Amino acid sequence: MSITETAVICAVDAAYRKYYGWKMAGFLFATFYAVMATAALVVEAMFGAAGLIPREHEARVVEASIAWNYMTWLNMPSWLWLPSCCGDS
Repeated sequence: MSITETAVICAVDAAYRKYYGWKMAGFLFATFYAVMATAALVVEAMFGAAGLIPREHEARVVEASIAWNYMTWLNMPSWLWLPSCCGDS
C-alpha cells in the first residue's frame, strides 16, 4: 500500500471519527484498508497473469547529491517567508 493511500485513509478516518465516533471510524478504517489492500493484490495478479510485469529490472540507481540549481534559487524566497507566516508571532 502506498503512502498516498494511507494518507487518504487517515484523512477520511479523522473526519468520520469526528462526526460518527470511534466505533464507526474504526470499522470504516478496517473496511477501507481491507478493500484497498485486496484491490492492490487483484491488480497485481491481473498484471502478472497478462505478463505485464517484467522479470528482470533494468533500473539504474543514481546516488543523490546536493547541487545548487534553479530550484535552489526558487526556494530561497520561501525560506525567508515561511518563518514569518508560520511562527508564533
